[in-house]
Amino acid sequence: MLLIIGIISLVSFLPTLVTPIEPPTPPSASAQLALAEAANEPFWISIRKTYSNKQFWVLFIAFSVYVAFFNAFSSLINQIVKPYGYSDDDGGIFGACMILAGIPGAALAGAYVDKTKNYKTLLKTCSPFLAISYVALIFVIREDFFIGICTVSIILGICSFSLLPVALELGIECTYPIPPSSSISTLWMGGNLSAVIFLIIGDSLRDDYGDPPKNMRTALISAAAVAIAASFLTFFYNSPNHRLEAEKKKLKEQKGSVDVVNHPT
Repeated sequence: MLLIIGIISLVSFLPTLVTPIEPPTPPSASAQLALAEAANEPFWISIRKTYSNKQFWVLFIAFSVYVAFFNAFSSLINQIVKPYGYSDDDGGIFGACMILAGIPGAALAGAYVDKTKNYKTLLKTCSPFLAISYVALIFVIREDFFIGICTVSIILGICSFSLLPVALELGIECTYPIPPSSSISTLWMGGNLSAVIFLIIGDSLRDDYGDPPKNMRTALISAAAVAIAASFLTFFYNSPNHRLEAEKKKLKEQKGSVDVVNHPT
């Protein structure tokens, strides 16, 4: 198995050796403007500008929390449910529910925001549902409630997978014209670092002498409390979509230029 994974990884890596740093032409008008502005700007300058953006930090905290909790829950799901009489196969089913529901959920959410551009609406809709789902886990994870755990896992998968690309897109929007590499790399760093921290904390909160023994109820309560706080925080995100506004402005200018050419005074 490891050999197969290694071969697939190597084959996937090879195209990166011949992939150009940037496309021959900018993919959009806003990208052209951003490239022109940041052409001679060092990466650390872009990072400093990103870190001075207060709206980005609101997004960073929420993104880090939800990525961390999803990764931690999917990693610890077997240990969380096993004290209540569920098998490893049951834990695998709960994890599969999150992924199998999340993929089509993300596809639908992607189609919706691509058509409407309502990124902030989806952010402020999914976040409360995620918080409610983490609260629900405290109550559904008990003996003989397989369908309840599956249901909450499905909701977690749909909301988490839907929120991920939206948060990354908003990270680009609120920091534009700073290159996307600055905001996206910072968001992923926060999410992965927070996941490691919560995995360690969650495991340390295991109650070896509770009822039932080795239950992780305290960890679930802690996660729910933080998720609720992160949910409230998303309502403070109100940054304009700078990239989309630049795109509209550029298209308007181009349309005006065409009108002048076609209808000279």
